[in-house]
Amino acid sequence: MTPAAFDPLASVDASRGAPMGRASRLSPDFGGALRLAKVRLDSGGYDRGGAYWGCRERGESLFVAWSTEFHAVAFLDAPDRDTARARILARVPAAMIRH
Repeated sequence: MTPAAFDPLASVDASRGAPMGRASRLSPDFGGALRLAKVRLDSGGYDRGGAYWGCRERGESLFVAWSTEFHAVAFLDAPDRDTARARILARVPAAMIRH
C-alpha cells in the first residue's frame, strides 16, 4: 500500500474558526528537493484547505516550497516565482528547487 502524498495545503480543522496561516517546517540544513508553487487565495484570503492568510501586500503573492518525501514545508511572500526561489535558497542553501 502506497502512503498518501503529502499535501502542504490539506484541509484544516476549522471547527473553532480558521487557523491563521500554516506552520513552516523546513530546516536550514535541508538538502533534498523541494517543489515550489504559488498558493491561490480566494477573495477572502483563504487557501484551498481553509487556512486564513489575509490579503497580501501590493505586488506580493504567497508561495509554498515543500518536499513530499520528507514532509518539509515553508511558506513565504514574494512578488514572483524567481524571487520566491531565491528567498528559499537563501534560507536553505543546500535545497534543490523543482517545478
